[in-house]
Amino acid sequence: MTHPDGVRPPRHALHELNAHADPACPDSVQAAIEAIFDRRFGRSWAQSVLARAFDDVTRAYRGDFPGLLPCDTPYHDLRHTLDTALVMARLVDGHEEAMARTKGHPLGAELCLIGVLLAMFHDIGFLRHDNESSLAGAQLVQIHELRGVEFTTAFLRRNGLQRYQLLAPLILSTAFRANLDNLFSTHDDTEVKLACMMASADVLSQLSDRFYLERCRDFLYQEFVVGGLDRIRRSDGAESIIYTSSEDLLRKTPWFFESVIMKRLEHELRGAYRYLDDHFGGQNPYVSSMFANINFLKEVVASEDFSRLRRHPQPLYCVRAA
Repeated sequence: MTHPDGVRPPRHALHELNAHADPACPDSVQAAIEAIFDRRFGRSWAQSVLARAFDDVTRAYRGDFPGLLPCDTPYHDLRHTLDTALVMARLVDGHEEAMARTKGHPLGAELCLIGVLLAMFHDIGFLRHDNESSLAGAQLVQIHELRGVEFTTAFLRRNGLQRYQLLAPLILSTAFRANLDNLFSTHDDTEVKLACMMASADVLSQLSDRFYLERCRDFLYQEFVVGGLDRIRRSDGAESIIYTSSEDLLRKTPWFFESVIMKRLEHELRGAYRYLDDHFGGQNPYVSSMFANINFLKEVVASEDFSRLRRHPQPLYCVRAA
């Protein structure tokens, strides 16, 4: 997952790819996923379940789903959800392609669909319940995956897929603090592979986004402060600040990428991201875009000229706090 010294991948490789699958448009992403599944499985998969999932998740983030308030987390917004679902669809398709080539064991249409559903609902726990209007969604950061498991379980039951409800806890694999060995010990190899793809999709969808650096600056730091992730509490009760500003967060991102993200993708998540190579039949544009973002950020940090980050992303279906 490295690039030769001096070779810088094109910064907008993924932007060009997504010209016909806009992660800011639910209908566009739904159509792209349907096309992927149609090519792989024909029409013998549950298109209506995917349609209901898109309807539910869009209404939920917009504030039209019973019992939920509108999204107020500008980084963990509907755009991130849609982007993660699209990456997951491409990953499971790549897996099926790899299994066909090597005569391995495919997931099949149903498990591939379940994987996409888990990706769609993995961050829905940031949405506040009706009785939580005094809270900010970012304050739910430590429990949002568990809430996502609950939402997913209810969705599977409503749609006649309760036989898969024991897979809903695989959403917990997207938490960096999760003990993956313990989590995976209760699932078979196929389910673990599905979890690794989903957690990889979560990472890749963020770091490859052409707005990633500006989203960190404008949105992620804000969520960290509200959720208390900008500091740590020591054993003596005192607090230490980790990130003093949005620029400080950006300065420390290259180290985080090289020391944490790379280890997670390659080892903890078992290199599942490589199934994208099989989907695209060659170079992985998500990896190229991810490296391009980090390389550009290194240049920005070295120059201390953060004005070079000129984009101004807008959150999707997010009610910004006043």
